Amino acid sequence: MSTTLGHVFVIQSTIGKVVADAAIVSTDSVFKVENHWRAALSAGDSDRLKDHQPDAWADRGWGRSSKASSNVWFVDVTAARTGGGDAFGRLRRALDDIASTGLTSTIPGRPLPLVVLPVIGTKGGGFDRQRGGQVKRLLDTCRTFVADHAIDIAIVTQNDATLAALQYRRLEQQQDFFGEVDLKRPASIGKQAREGSLALFIGAGTSMPAGAPSWDGLLQALLQKTSFGADVRAGFADLSALDQAQLLHTNLGDDMGAEIKERVEKLVPALAHALLANLRCEQAVTTNYDHLYEQAIAATGAQAATILPTQVPPSEGRWLLKLHGDITDPKSIVLTRAQFVDFASASGPAGAVVQAILLTKHLLIVGASMNDDNVLRLIYEVAAYRERVFNRPDKPEAAGGAAQTGSHRFGTILSLTDDAARAALHAPYFDWAVMPGDGIEGRARQLEVFLDAVAMFASTDRSWLLDDRFSDLLEPEDHELVHDARARGEDPS
Repeated sequence: MSTTLGHVFVIQSTIGKVVADAAIVSTDSVFKVENHWRAALSAGDSDRLKDHQPDAWADRGWGRSSKASSNVWFVDVTAARTGGGDAFGRLRRALDDIASTGLTSTIPGRPLPLVVLPVIGTKGGGFDRQRGGQVKRLLDTCRTFVADHAIDIAIVTQNDATLAALQYRRLEQQQDFFGEVDLKRPASIGKQAREGSLALFIGAGTSMPAGAPSWDGLLQALLQKTSFGADVRAGFADLSALDQAQLLHTNLGDDMGAEIKERVEKLVPALAHALLANLRCEQAVTTNYDHLYEQAIAATGAQAATILPTQVPPSEGRWLLKLHGDITDPKSIVLTRAQFVDFASASGPAGAVVQAILLTKHLLIVGASMNDDNVLRLIYEVAAYRERVFNRPDKPEAAGGAAQTGSHRFGTILSLTDDAARAALHAPYFDWAVMPGDGIEGRARQLEVFLDAVAMFASTDRSWLLDDRFSDLLEPEDHELVHDARARGEDPS
């Protein structure tokens, strides 16, 4: 896919709870804006929703908020026709108006702006009984728009059946929605997510588009909070990152964790967080301190337990193991050399959990530089164990009779750098997938497209097939089969 044209993403989330440059909000001919759209409006702007009414609303039925500097557009999604046409005509005019403003990305590291919008007209718009047709027209409207503009769109829904229907439609038209993207690897990883054999490792790079600082950026920000003199500050850059953190701790003490918390606690999840949450993996591990992945899961209507290295993961349900601590408990944050050294001895059970994942799941690594010595130690220990066990003459067989080998990889690393040496270093243990694109920003966006494809292939919900409101999505030859299955209350998939 060209990096100069847009892409249509599909996510289960809530508008206002994923970072975006502009948003489209559904309303009606009298500009009745439901309270659930408040999260899409800027802080302090949601008290008087009527104050957002665009000019010439009665005639057009679409337009930008009249609030100064607001990047929210409104669309009348009812069946009524206006000067802007029908609901989808008004949506297209709103999108064209967004493009005419010269919208640029304000999201760190993202080359194209991102517009979020809902599935229109299926709640109060009068199209609830025509959800299949709405899904088709919405996807077509968005696809034709991004084909002409360097703007990305994310269609946002919380409804499981609608999400699945959107993914089904895109799956049926892969070429139209993903163009030249190689879908072989996303399809394989998506299959593992469907089967429950995929786990996630989420690194700091995932949180940077949400506004979280890089490691270097965090250390520099903390340095400004210290009372060090010019001589110490001048030599700060000569220290390794761990020693820099250790030095900062000697001056800031336990306040360092509170300073970190202040920088990330109010952030909103990035698109990648939403896409990862949509994979519905039961097990995830992160070195991040923030709550962005957990918030992305909550925005889907689900929950995941947060587990610190001193805690035991639950036996059921989704959970996130936070290897380096959590801002809820600033003292748990691991940042200094002493804290990294202590991790190995004090967090053995947490390391065992990670190693169990390496042995039993396919680990998808996103946003991680793979230079954390503690994480690498866990990987090498499992590799050595596997070599001893599975390469002996009487090696055991996996479930189903398939012989395991010591060369079986632990997972896939999604990388933004074409680093041949690092790829060769990890080749015995991981597939190293370099994202296409020009520069780090272009590759970071292609990583989002990759995850979007994985989420499409990971979709398992077929409840929409039993819902006649989605009948318009079916091919003519499928109607009779699905009709009979609905009559029997069976799953026609």
